[in-house]
Amino acid sequence: LQARSGAYLDRARGARAHGEAPGPWIESAEKDASEAVACSEEVETALHDRALLQWTLAEWEVDTGADPSPRLSRALEDLDRALPQGSDTMTNRALRGLVYQSMGDREASTGRDPRPTYRKAQEDFDAVLAWRSDVYTTLRNRGIVWLHQGNWEAAREIDPATSFERALADLSRSIELNSDGEEARNALANLWLARGEWEGNHDVDPRPALDQAIREQEEILRRHMGTARTRNSLGVTYLRRGEAETLRNGDGTPYLEKGIEALDGVLAVSPNLRAAQLNRAAAHQILAMARLAKGEDPTESYRKAIADYDEILDGRHEDGKFYFNRAECHTSLARWQSGRGRQAEARDSVQRALSDYGEAIALNPDYWQALDQRGVTYEAIGDLERAIEDYVKALRIRPGAGQVVEGRLAVT
Repeated sequence: LQARSGAYLDRARGARAHGEAPGPWIESAEKDASEAVACSEEVETALHDRALLQWTLAEWEVDTGADPSPRLSRALEDLDRALPQGSDTMTNRALRGLVYQSMGDREASTGRDPRPTYRKAQEDFDAVLAWRSDVYTTLRNRGIVWLHQGNWEAAREIDPATSFERALADLSRSIELNSDGEEARNALANLWLARGEWEGNHDVDPRPALDQAIREQEEILRRHMGTARTRNSLGVTYLRRGEAETLRNGDGTPYLEKGIEALDGVLAVSPNLRAAQLNRAAAHQILAMARLAKGEDPTESYRKAIADYDEILDGRHEDGKFYFNRAECHTSLARWQSGRGRQAEARDSVQRALSDYGEAIALNPDYWQALDQRGVTYEAIGDLERAIEDYVKALRIRPGAGQVVEGRLAVT
């Protein structure tokens, strides 16, 4: 029964890989796994296998946007039953660490503090590594937990330095023990990218960290050809590198063009990978800004960014930031067009920008940046009454933005 459950799970993996519904195979795998627990003389191994099945299916649910919590809870229950039997404690603790990690990731994605749950994962991985310090998969998994914790901290302006350093130590040791470990190398590249983004937001030059991320990602592609996710990450890193160069008055164009090339490659084989299209839209938008800084015509880059946002926003989207980003493209394009006497085109771009700012604000009435920038746009076309109204609303929502917004309000 355990063996057949595993075979059904393999069939489900194959179905997913070919874009087919894995549901029937999953149902059969779960049925056999539960019957094995009910009748097995070796209940511990049956519980472990059923927990592994539930954790695997929970990870798939994350990919489809479903809530993995019920499956993760069932996996945890099985492992807590298996562990006191004690014949394969370290295997069960290693799997329980993964379950706690997934639970922590779910908490982080739903606005809760994941650190207590990540701590439980780390304790299980610590126990495995105390028993045997060269288990490279456990070193990798513990490093990934530290990376995820650091990312959560960085998003809340908590210094992630300690978490990132511990992640770096674990991932580097894992790769030292198994140089072909693609997942560990991916995590290490993501660590350098996250560190670069944190540094760039805190007055530290992010370029060395971003260069290291690029080297890691290109090494993955050299060794393994890489997945669409790896190539997407490479595109993002080039985007951030080009942005960092542009902000420091350098020429970010070569990096941005490499990023767009990488993302074009991703979308050629995975046209429905929305993350890659979002990243390409951002890369075209930043490339347009870099071209503006060099006195070059940004029109083509802005139009390509807008085209990507148009596809992403086909219909109505729940996230106002994408409307905001497209609005920013339209306003920048309008300024360029107006400065070259193309007034009819500029007026059309302004109206499109105002519409997108409005969509962003409708989705999030507290979106003070959208209110502020819509006020700027109204002011530019002489509608001072509406500009003042938006500036006042932005100030009420975000008093900390007062210096900028109050300056605009004083001028109007």
